[in-house]
Amino acid sequence: MKYAYIVVEGPHDVEFVARLLKPDFHRIKDFEKLDAGWRHLVPTKFPHRGDLLGRVPIPTFLQSETHSVALHSAQGIDNITRMLEESWLLLSVNRVAIDSVGIVLDADDGKLPAITLSFMPVSHVMGRVILYSTLGAGGTAYFAAKSDLSTLLDDL
Repeated sequence: MKYAYIVVEGPHDVEFVARLLKPDFHRIKDFEKLDAGWRHLVPTKFPHRGDLLGRVPIPTFLQSETHSVALHSAQGIDNITRMLEESWLLLSVNRVAIDSVGIVLDADDGKLPAITLSFMPVSHVMGRVILYSTLGAGGTAYFAAKSDLSTLLDDL
């Protein structure tokens, strides 16, 4: 199984990327069917960060026969780096091997062009989804400098 972790700006972006993947992927809704590697991303305490009104940041999980994807809404462009850092820490501490990481930004507010930083070869289905959605929104795609992700946070 190959694992891809994608952070997007908001819930609408999660649904957009999920629809692009829908022909080959199905949504995982039952915690018991969720791949053990992703379970670390599901918060176990409520209220999350003490906020009774805030959304609990649970990723949307999709799976095919060969790939498992976590689509995580950062709930705003300002939270993308924090969400990526927190998730990366949880996954690395629990020794989950991520094959691909992607960040999808869009231009829904009319102020910013779509910009992505991706560590996925374009031959990978998720690499193409992120690239196409970025270019389709008139944006720019960047790729991580090293394949081992050692410079990922610096590349941001």
